[in-house]
Amino acid sequence: VIDSNPLIAKEIRDEAESIRHYYYGIELSNDYTFEEKTAHMEKWWKIAEKLIAKAKIYKNDLSKLLQASTLRLRHGTHELMELLEKHDIPALIISAGIADVIQEGFNQQSIFRKNMEIVSNKLMYNDDELILGFQGDVIHSYNKTKASEHNASYFESNKNRDNLILMGDMDGDLQMADGINYLRNKVTIGFLNTRVDELLESFKGLYDIVVAGDESMESINAILLTMFGD
Repeated sequence: VIDSNPLIAKEIRDEAESIRHYYYGIELSNDYTFEEKTAHMEKWWKIAEKLIAKAKIYKNDLSKLLQASTLRLRHGTHELMELLEKHDIPALIISAGIADVIQEGFNQQSIFRKNMEIVSNKLMYNDDELILGFQGDVIHSYNKTKASEHNASYFESNKNRDNLILMGDMDGDLQMADGINYLRNKVTIGFLNTRVDELLESFKGLYDIVVAGDESMESINAILLTMFGD
């Protein structure tokens, strides 16, 4: 939303793109331990927070920034959310992104529904609604562990639901269900969109199902349609 957005000053875009290129490489690499990646992700977010504050973005700018960005939902996301709502299945989105941006994106595409909840980084504003940084501890791709701690009330209210489909695109995403002690069945689905040849085998060892080179939800929708008999 920022590093390639024409509405943001070029100096800030260039700096954001530079740090994204560096740290995203670490995030995908098999050459770092989980602990090392965690430390690097924390550094990345601290730098990103300073850049966001430096960009002088106001709350009412988010809609325009999102519209001008290249950020898009996966094909089939509308159908997936409609299917989950139809069968009264809760959808929890745990993201290392920005909750305000995710919510705005869903609102723009009229996709947010009552069965959905977002756990992500919330922005902090001053009295003039200028973005100052993030509220509380930052959620990044390697501290999504024990999602139940991020939103305990959500899991308490859904403790009668003991089947889980976990979807992610990083090895760190597999830890999102840690701390949910009432699960009976869990299926993990990994999306591998980049460096497929290099990372496919490791992903196959991590996830139950791997969707490689396909940036859509169609395969997930097909599985659910089969389960529901729709």
